[in-house]
Amino acid sequence: MAAAEEDELLLPRLPELFETSKQILDEVEVAAEPTGSRSIQEKVLKGLQLLNTAAEMISQLELFSPNEDLEEIASTDLKYLMLPAFQGALTLKQVNASKRLDHLQWAREHFLNYLTQCQNYHVAEFELPQTKNNSAENNTTGSSMAYPNLIAMASQRQAKIQRYKQKKEMEQRLSVLKLVVESGEADDECVREYHLLHLRRWIGISLEEIESIDQEITILKGKDSCKEASTSHSSREDRPPMKPFILTRNEAQAKVFGAGYPSLASMTVNDWYEQHRKFGALPDQGIAKETSGCISIILIPYFLVYTKFWILSVLILAWLAYDWNTHSQGGRRSAWVRNWTLWKYFQSYFPVKLVKTHDLSPKHNYIIANHPHGIVSYGVFINFATEATGFARIFPDITPSVGTLEGIFWIPIVREYVMSLGVCPVSELALKYLLTQNGSGNAVVVVVGGAAESLLCRPGASTLFLKQRKGFVKLALKTGAYLVPSYSFGENEVYNQETFPEGTWMRFFQKGFQDTFKKLLGINFCTFHGRGLTQGSWGFLPFNLPITTVVGEPLPIPKIQKPNKMTVDKYHTLYINALRKLFDEHKVRYGLPETQELTII
Repeated sequence: MAAAEEDELLLPRLPELFETSKQILDEVEVAAEPTGSRSIQEKVLKGLQLLNTAAEMISQLELFSPNEDLEEIASTDLKYLMLPAFQGALTLKQVNASKRLDHLQWAREHFLNYLTQCQNYHVAEFELPQTKNNSAENNTTGSSMAYPNLIAMASQRQAKIQRYKQKKEMEQRLSVLKLVVESGEADDECVREYHLLHLRRWIGISLEEIESIDQEITILKGKDSCKEASTSHSSREDRPPMKPFILTRNEAQAKVFGAGYPSLASMTVNDWYEQHRKFGALPDQGIAKETSGCISIILIPYFLVYTKFWILSVLILAWLAYDWNTHSQGGRRSAWVRNWTLWKYFQSYFPVKLVKTHDLSPKHNYIIANHPHGIVSYGVFINFATEATGFARIFPDITPSVGTLEGIFWIPIVREYVMSLGVCPVSELALKYLLTQNGSGNAVVVVVGGAAESLLCRPGASTLFLKQRKGFVKLALKTGAYLVPSYSFGENEVYNQETFPEGTWMRFFQKGFQDTFKKLLGINFCTFHGRGLTQGSWGFLPFNLPITTVVGEPLPIPKIQKPNKMTVDKYHTLYINALRKLFDEHKVRYGLPETQELTII
């Protein structure tokens, strides 16, 4: 009996378990080490064990009851309501690629338990995220709900902005109350307000984390389905056994050689090609489709020759022939166009801001890699293609050139406009010229994620298509240009993007449009919407929410004429680490939660 009592005394008490686990969570959140490091993962596992023990103790003590009101809970016990939220936050910190989907689902369950508990106690007014049952019911309501869902997304966006404002107010109030509570001079009312504010703060965090988790789960399940589809179609359809035959030029020869007994089968070249194309043995003729749109643009002036405007067509074609290489050799920028007053109005609409963290020496050349792509990349355009935010003042003696699709430079008149802004083709030829044959002080701006990343952009998301994008690193090694990470906070917030559920007719048409646009023009067709002409209305204007582009520290890159794969991978990893550091240092300041991490796929 005495031994049992002694064991009970050795067990940690509930307050000790709570404070220790909270301290571990705080240490993991602010740790400079990578989340996947051994020391951080050991802390995460220890914290989860302590929280599980604390949850069992709360269950045994029956500390909370669904039959009681919030006022009936003691002020000192309110903090224990946050245990499920802590469990969710630490579960998300677990790093194991093979179990990532399980970790996300467990974390979502913890956050949902916390939100359900807070809603039962009426801690704050908010709407619970959808559960599996609710989402299943909503998916069966039919495609007629597509447009109401878009309106609902807009209202959710407004609610998110409101939560962000409330979060800032709560953090200011918490910093004041924390000093009073920790001093031990706070009365019961002050302690109660302090814990309630913490509960409401974690409600906001939980809602944001569940939204982020749902997006990541969708991506992971999509990757799994793609893998299954690729493996199921990897083996080609069984072909009939091959038999000898005579290949002829035309049908007349086929009839001659096929006559007689025993005779060999005969086949014309066209028949042979068509048969093998059906079996997938030959490359699809659609390879040239990507350039068909650009070819038609080039041919427009040619067809005008047969109209009364033929002289204009001849002049345009003559000028294009004479000026054909200019866009790949530095272009023809105009300070007057870059300083149009129009750009100032455009910049103040959001507003857009450019933040410098380190100087860029004019003695070097730079590749400024920007993330995320967003729908339109407003941050890149305003900050680097115009002087609306004062690039020349912030980075003196540095000349920016924004890379974009080369097809734009095949369109008469349009090419003159984009070149005047300092825009260049994102081709190796054009970028190499700027970085090696145009002196120093040049900064090439490349949105690395490209069209593929635009499909990942959604409000609150921080997912980048970067893991296999290594061309910009290879170019930096070949030219010796410094790599500069930059991140546009808020770029994903200015539009809502809709991806319709798989299996619906809306998704069928959406995917068809996306595939067609990708083949013809090399761009992805995104189903998105913003606001209308009046506040709160539905339309295609971007939401006027702030976009802040933070330019990070230059990463020195050695000049290697022919870098091997190992070298490219090494500096690609260094760049990703620098980008993560930039993101983590500035995410809270520009509207993202502390718990949000940069996801790179």
